[in-house]
Amino acid sequence: MNKLENLKSIAEIEFKEIVKHAYIKNYKLRIILIDGSFIEVVISQKLKNKFSFHWECLDNCIYRYDNFPDKKARKLKTFPYHFHNGNQENIVESQFSKEIVEGFREFLTFVSEKIKPEKQE
Repeated sequence: MNKLENLKSIAEIEFKEIVKHAYIKNYKLRIILIDGSFIEVVISQKLKNKFSFHWECLDNCIYRYDNFPDKKARKLKTFPYHFHNGNQENIVESQFSKEIVEGFREFLTFVSEKIKPEKQE
């Protein structure tokens, strides 16, 4: 199982309360959430261990955890790991694991807490 397929399974099984649908297309994983927003996951095909987890919210906000070198994040202690908190310009230190799978789980937990789905009875 490749990394994107593994992350797709994690999203669909472990985060089924917020995931409506997930599919892989053109080396990207797209996860459609229950509120209609989406997460796009990119694992670089050229740069080893480089990734991005990008959530496009419905109210025009973005949250992205990635480790692609970003000049604006150079002074952060966690560089190259950084987090775009609410918009493209608000770049802060990463609070997520540097390991792809664990960081992905932590990112989806963050998303889940923001969406706060109603509990099914």
